[in-house]
Amino acid sequence: LLFQLAKRFPHMVDVWQVASSSEGRNIYAIKVMHCYLKDAAKRFSFAQIGYPSNTKKPILWIDAGIHAREWIAHSTALYIIWQVREVCHQKKMDIVVVPNTNPDGYEYSRKINRMWRKTSDQCSGVDGNRNYPFHFGEEGVSHWPCQYVSYTLLITSQHFVY
Repeated sequence: LLFQLAKRFPHMVDVWQVASSSEGRNIYAIKVMHCYLKDAAKRFSFAQIGYPSNTKKPILWIDAGIHAREWIAHSTALYIIWQVREVCHQKKMDIVVVPNTNPDGYEYSRKINRMWRKTSDQCSGVDGNRNYPFHFGEEGVSHWPCQYVSYTLLITSQHFVY
């Protein structure tokens, strides 16, 4: 779907590979350019969304599929892309969506264990929500890597942490 959208709307959609998973699966991002969403200023704080250093146009970043078993997140991200491309034409902001940040865990949840939430690394994988630098290793995590809510000992060790 990502590449179909890029082919159909080349003036406003760009797709690129942002990373590869530990098992070699591609992780893609899609950028929908030139967006102006009604009431966006009320719903989003552009200071939180961020301005990349090379532009003054804000970018809204959405990633999905961090937890492997939450399959609806992938579909929701794709739906957002489809809906947003209809209102993007006024060059106010770009929206970047990564529909599946954890393709290895997703495949593992599809084929082996439906309730799997982590990556498929090491003995039990890494919980993606616990691999970002913000409040790393604090409450609600196990320091044992084979535990259900564990984190890796290395901050941002997973491919989906950009």
